[in-house]
Amino acid sequence: MVDPLPFFILSHVLFVFCNSSFTSNILTLIPTISTPQPATVGEDQRSSSTVIEEISTAKEPSAIMHAGKLIVDATACPKDISYPTDLNLLNDSREKAEELIDFLYDPTRHDKKPRTYRENARKAYLKTAQKKRKTKQEIRNAIRKQLCFLKRDIKSIYKLLDSYYMIPFDRYQYKYFLVIQTLYDQQSKMYQEKSHSVEHRIVSIHQPHVRPIVRGKTNANVELAYRQAGLESRYK
Repeated sequence: MVDPLPFFILSHVLFVFCNSSFTSNILTLIPTISTPQPATVGEDQRSSSTVIEEISTAKEPSAIMHAGKLIVDATACPKDISYPTDLNLLNDSREKAEELIDFLYDPTRHDKKPRTYRENARKAYLKTAQKKRKTKQEIRNAIRKQLCFLKRDIKSIYKLLDSYYMIPFDRYQYKYFLVIQTLYDQQSKMYQEKSHSVEHRIVSIHQPHVRPIVRGKTNANVELAYRQAGLESRYK
């Protein structure tokens, strides 16, 4: 008589139920359980109690012991960009905002194109930027004017976007739109506090991930770079 235990264990319902608790040692016993061999003369068949005892005594594999050491370090990768000044950054942001306004304006959607005063803004920028020697007060007055022009352009962009069901920018235009707003907030905060440092300061609207990093070198104490993490594994 064939032992009914193998057929009971390998029934598909019970096998799915028990599959999550099977270990590698228990799975090695399944071939011997699932295929019953016909009885031969002089060969003893394993009983149900013997199989259950082997399964119950199967031990879990020994835990994996981790060895070695993981070293985490950070470095800075310099980027070749022009030296940033507050006045130049505001001028670049204003010009990019004017490009977004030109892209958003649609005569079928909008009655009148917002005024940007780009010619006046350009003249005000060049009046101070082209001077070889600039006083602090002249730079501060020029920054204040560019902040006003940029603030007006950002408001015009939001006003034009109100007539669209979805933002029509592609991913590059949308990135610039977010960057110039962040830069305006930073420059406005520094202007009000009369400081030249702010957390996560943007030094380029084209590469907003670049940051001024103090390196302590002889030639350049501060470098314009982005941080990069490095991992190194060492085994005994």
